[in-house]
Amino acid sequence: MARPGSLYPLGYLLALSPPALLVGGLVMHLPYLLFIVLFGIAPLTRALLGNIPEERGEWSEWVTTWLDRLPMLASAVYVLALGSVLVMVHSLPPSSLGDWVGLGMSLWTCLFCAIPVAHELIHRRGFERAVGNALAGVTGYPELEGEHIRHHSVSGVVELPEWPRLNDSMWSYVWRRIPHAMHSAWQHHLTLRRSRTHRSHLYVGLTVMAATAGLFAFTAGAAGVALYLLVTLGVRFTVHAVNFMQHWGLGSDNVADGSDRRYGWECRCVLQGWMMLNIALHHSHHQHSTAPYYRLVPAASSPRLPAGYALLLIIGMVPPLWRKLMVPALAVWKENPAHQIEPGGLRIICISLPRERQPA
Repeated sequence: MARPGSLYPLGYLLALSPPALLVGGLVMHLPYLLFIVLFGIAPLTRALLGNIPEERGEWSEWVTTWLDRLPMLASAVYVLALGSVLVMVHSLPPSSLGDWVGLGMSLWTCLFCAIPVAHELIHRRGFERAVGNALAGVTGYPELEGEHIRHHSVSGVVELPEWPRLNDSMWSYVWRRIPHAMHSAWQHHLTLRRSRTHRSHLYVGLTVMAATAGLFAFTAGAAGVALYLLVTLGVRFTVHAVNFMQHWGLGSDNVADGSDRRYGWECRCVLQGWMMLNIALHHSHHQHSTAPYYRLVPAASSPRLPAGYALLLIIGMVPPLWRKLMVPALAVWKENPAHQIEPGGLRIICISLPRERQPA
C-alpha cells in the first residue's frame, strides 16, 4: 500500500485556499471565482493528484505540530477573509444582480468549507473547542457541536434521523434532519449545563452569528443581511446534505450490523482531503472520532463513494440520478467490500460508471 511522502503535509495548506480565493475573486472583480474553482475545476484534479494513500504517514514532530495548529490558523484566515469581504462590499458594493449572486455563491462555498475546520476543532478541548464553535457561528450554523457530538453517540439510527433511510432522497432527509439537529443541539446544551465537568459553547456560536449578521447590516444594509441569511440557509442545507451523502443506505434499515458499526461512505480524492481536512474519510472518523485529521487513513473495506462531494451534492439534488449512481455502488460494497473500484486514472470527473463497479 502507498504511504504519503514527506511533502504530502504541505497539501493541507490548501485548507487556506477557499478564503484566499474568495478575497482574490473580489479583488479581480470575479465574485464567482471560488464557486467556479471548487465546483468546476477541483473535481477534475483527481486524475492528476490521485487518491489519499491508505497508510499513515510518518512525519517529524515539528511537522505534526504545525499540522495540529493548522485548524486554528485556518480559523483566523477565514475570519480575516470575511472581514476583508465586508470592507470591500462596503467601499464598492456589487453593481448588478449577477455580482450579488456570484458573491453569494462564493460566500456560501467559503463558509461551508469553514465547517470542516470548525468540525476538527469541536472535537478538541478548551479554547480550541470554543474557537470551533465561534467559527461555526460565523458560518451561520452554531448548533454544529451539539448535533454532531450527539450524532457520534448513536449508530445507524434511521428513525431519529441520524442516518438516512434507504428510500430517503436528499431533500426528504434534510427536511427531517434540520429540526432534529436543532433539538439535538439544545439537548446537548442542557446536558452540559447540568454537568460540572464540561462547558457548553452553544451561546458562543449564537452570539458570533448575531454579531456577524450585524456586521453585514452595518456594511451593506438590508441587502447585506439578506445575503448573509440566504448564505447561512445554504450552509445549513449543505451540512445536512453532506450527512446524507456520508450515511445513505448504511443505516439499520438496510445493513444488518448498521446499528453497531457506524458505517460511513468514504472518498479518497486527495485534493478534497487536503482542502477539507479529511472530513470525507468518514467511516474512519466514526471509528476514531478523537484522532486528528492528519492521522486518519481510509478504513479497510469501507464503502467508497463513486465521486467527490462537489459532484455528489449536485447529483443528490436529482434523486433519480443519485439512485442510478449509488444503488450499484451500495450493492457492490455489500456483496464484497474488498473489491470496490474507486475513481482514478483517466476517470477525470471522479465518477466510475455502474457497469465498472463490479467485483473482481
